[in-house]
Amino acid sequence: MNKTNEPEEVGPKARKYKAQPHDYAAVDTANETTTETINRLTNIYALALQQFQDEDGDDPDTARENAARVWRSELPEITDLRSISSFIALIAWGQRMMTLTAAEARAMMFTAQTQLTTLSRLAPDKPKRRIRKRNQRS
Repeated sequence: MNKTNEPEEVGPKARKYKAQPHDYAAVDTANETTTETINRLTNIYALALQQFQDEDGDDPDTARENAARVWRSELPEITDLRSISSFIALIAWGQRMMTLTAAEARAMMFTAQTQLTTLSRLAPDKPKRRIRKRNQRS
């Protein structure tokens, strides 16, 4: 009797990202670098996604939408140049990871641009350079 083998599935196995719980209330976000902010919000998104998939039994699309809503609620306030830089990087990340729609990303970029313009106008004026006249020879 000949034994036939069932065809094996070939291809990459799905990797499941396991987010680590963390007390984010204790994080000093004022001194966070852009990379640290991106990593923190990525972890928050992954934790929320796991929670919505595991506990609620939501379908994948609803779980992603709910996790994206949690992610958006954690975006940093844009109060200084560092936070604006982090905010812009997070918007790019969010659009790439599809936690933001194109319209949401455009609106948020406009908000960041407006805040940046406002901050630059409120900054003290730079001292003006004095232009010296060259000695004219006759």
